[in-house]
Amino acid sequence: MGNIELDEFKKHVSNQRLKEAAVAVIKVAPGSMEFVRLEKLKKLLLENPYTSGEMPDCGLYRWDELKREVPGATDEELASALRVLSAVEINGYWRFVDDMYMNQLLLTIIWISTIKGWTLSSLDKIELVESLVDWGFSKVVAHHCFQLYGRTTYGGGWEMDTTRVCLHVARRILANGKMKIGAFMEEWARHMPVELPLSLDILQGEVLVEQSSVYLPSDRFPGYFKNGPNGIGRIYTLTSVFRKMH
Repeated sequence: MGNIELDEFKKHVSNQRLKEAAVAVIKVAPGSMEFVRLEKLKKLLLENPYTSGEMPDCGLYRWDELKREVPGATDEELASALRVLSAVEINGYWRFVDDMYMNQLLLTIIWISTIKGWTLSSLDKIELVESLVDWGFSKVVAHHCFQLYGRTTYGGGWEMDTTRVCLHVARRILANGKMKIGAFMEEWARHMPVELPLSLDILQGEVLVEQSSVYLPSDRFPGYFKNGPNGIGRIYTLTSVFRKMH
């Protein structure tokens, strides 16, 4: 990456995102799984991301099989790495959830919440999970989605992290490439609850804005960003940029 492009990249990646990248480095460095082993684990999990209830004939790994495939990793390191990579155990196998499946799950949560008159900050988790299962989604993945994008409230209720949900949906919309800002904002708003105010400020550090267009950093700097379900790989690619900037 040339100096001009790097300077441009710096302008669009917020300091906060760089701090988060630095934290991610710590999480996968000393005291946790070595980077090479972590990459090996990620490669294994990418063989067959979860997309439905069907069980493929190969490319699935149980705990003991992951231990064999990633030699030298302790139980603690493996468990920590699976959490960092947002993997989930489904029917005894550790898997990534396909990004499009997760996106459809989030959009269905928004739709169900809307028709039931709920806000994303006040959800009936039990009833919502039951509704998702009725619509054909995995109960395990539904709970996994809440762990990734939700949190409990002080009163014992449940709410979605609206910023994370907005970011996920925005990234999925831009997955096909650059869009005009107006068209992107219209599509983004179409998928989100009307009570959520949407602004490009929410996407600071996640997308690049150039004149009248918006796009993902991976479109402009493909060597620094890797594709994967749920943004898997962003932990490493952002830290690579962070190291080169300092």
